[in-house]
Amino acid sequence: MTFTERRTQRMRLCDNHAHGVHEDLADPLYAYLRHTGVTETPITTTPHN
Repeated sequence: MTFTERRTQRMRLCDNHAHGVHEDLADPLYAYLRHTGVTETPITTTPHN
């Protein structure tokens, strides 16, 4: 296997990760975290009451 072929497979793997894994895992995960009230705001910030 040549370097170019390996690089192409790695890029294809990255594409699968970006499109497949992100859509299947990341979005439902963030939706669940938002549903439970978890945000991307740092914990050290003052909570909004």
